[in-house]
Amino acid sequence: MNKFLEKLKDLLYDATDYIIMLVVVLVVAGIIGWRLEILFAEDGLDKEPQKSKIVASDKVDKNKEKDDETTKKDKDIEENKDKQDNEKDDKNKGENEKGEDKDLNKDKNNAKDKKDKDKKDKDKKDKVITVSIPEGSVSDEIAEILLNDGLIKDKGDFLKTAENLKLETKLKPGKFEIKADSTYEEILEILSK
Repeated sequence: MNKFLEKLKDLLYDATDYIIMLVVVLVVAGIIGWRLEILFAEDGLDKEPQKSKIVASDKVDKNKEKDDETTKKDKDIEENKDKQDNEKDDKNKGENEKGEDKDLNKDKNNAKDKKDKDKKDKDKKDKVITVSIPEGSVSDEIAEILLNDGLIKDKGDFLKTAENLKLETKLKPGKFEIKADSTYEEILEILSK
C-alpha cells in the first residue's frame, strides 16, 4: 500500500509540474502573440500616425491661413498703390489723354513693378538670417524657431526631411547664419555641423 501511495504521490507531483509548465508556456505564448499583434496590426499603426498627421496638417493649415492673410494684405497694399499711381497719372495727363498714353503708363507701371519684385527677390536671396538655437532643443522646437524666423515654410516637411537624412538627433545648439533662400537640406547641413 505504501508503494501505491508513493506512486500516486509521484504522479500528482509530476502532474502539477506539467500543469505549471503548460500554464507558463500559455502565458508566454499569449504575451508574444499580443506583442506581435501590436507590431503588425494595421489598425494599431494607422491610428497614431493619423493623429500626428492631423495635428501636423492642422498646423500646416494654420500656417497657410497666416500666409494667405499676409499675401492678401500685401496684394491689397500693392493694388491700392497701383490705383493711387494710376489716379495721379490720370490727373497729370488731363482729360484729353489718348489711349496710347494710358498703355504706355501701364507698361511703365508694369516695368516698375517687375523691377521692384526683382529687387525684393534679390534682397531675399542676399538676406542672411541669424538663428539662435538654445541648448537642449529637440528637432520639433528647432523647426518651430526656423518657421518663426521665416527660413522654412512647413514644419512637417522640414521634420520629414530631417528624418529622411537621419539628422533629427544631430542638430546642434548655437547661433547660425543662414541664407533666407536656403533649402531644407542646406539648413539641416548647417545646423548639424
